[in-house]
Amino acid sequence: MSKPSDDNTGTYGLQEIDQEYGDSHAKSDSLAHVPGELDCSSRIRTPTLARPWWMLGFEKWTSLGLSAFFGGAIMGYSLAKAPMMSFDELLKRFVPGEGYWFEQRFWKISIMIHIFASLPSSFFSVACFLPITWKRWSRFHGLLGYVVSILLVISCVGAGIAGRRGQGGDLNTQSAFYMLASGAACAVIIGCVEARRGALDAHREWMIRAWFYNGALVTTNITALISAHVITAINTYYSLWRCAEVEYVLESSNALAQAYPQCATSNALSNPHNIYVSVHASWREGRLGRGSAIRASYGMALWIAMILHGVGIELYLRMTVRESKKLRELSEQKGIAPEQTELRSLRKTSW
Repeated sequence: MSKPSDDNTGTYGLQEIDQEYGDSHAKSDSLAHVPGELDCSSRIRTPTLARPWWMLGFEKWTSLGLSAFFGGAIMGYSLAKAPMMSFDELLKRFVPGEGYWFEQRFWKISIMIHIFASLPSSFFSVACFLPITWKRWSRFHGLLGYVVSILLVISCVGAGIAGRRGQGGDLNTQSAFYMLASGAACAVIIGCVEARRGALDAHREWMIRAWFYNGALVTTNITALISAHVITAINTYYSLWRCAEVEYVLESSNALAQAYPQCATSNALSNPHNIYVSVHASWREGRLGRGSAIRASYGMALWIAMILHGVGIELYLRMTVRESKKLRELSEQKGIAPEQTELRSLRKTSW
């Protein structure tokens, strides 16, 4: 019995991989034109389609469960924050004291850009991580991937600008905002570049990193709230506030002068932005105390969330090396397929 030729061997390998990831007869050069588009025709012969529709293309129950948990969390968070697309509602939800800066035109524009870009992109990004979208509707996957990636980068730019005044603008908080925004933006850009190159495994990994980094803000809010109650119980923490910020929260110059006499001096009255006072961080001391408790703990909460999400996503990628390997093999085979087709054509013409 004759041994299969090299080009046939490559074809067999491609068909075997495509049992899970797509049709070997699909157009092999589509990835060169549409970043993030996995070329899978409607004639896919894959075990995934034989599974119940509610598996959404996932091969493993664990993958479906993780996707439902994290995807549901980010979609729920986006819907819960949707009313913040109205600036009046946003002011009501701000931590006490933040509204002082974000009512000013420049900072208002930056925070609204962030919100209008981040909420839709976060909500619709979940669809891009469902295997059924790129296995059956590859063009939809590619187009949606473009849109949410661009929106994520825009939201990161807005967040980076607004981070200068976020939670009082402490350097600890500023640096965390800048790191998180730049990390998510760079990851999603690299993910798009890898898709353009046809490196599906790297595309998957960087996109997962980008959106997991982006989700760190959800963890931050939970951690900051818990930390605020902890430091209230300790009862020895303070945060630094400008006199102008304190007056904004108290809504009374008389209350400000009574609680913080140093804000009633002639120097403070003429330049309230440059005079600082320490405000007791306590959840039990009204709006000002609650704002101080959140401000004192927010930078720490943001760094903790970034570490948890950064380490967590790398552990997940280590646990799913098999999926990355399959995508790497698929990328290699789809890159070889056009060469094999050309070789077969040359052989036919030579006869």
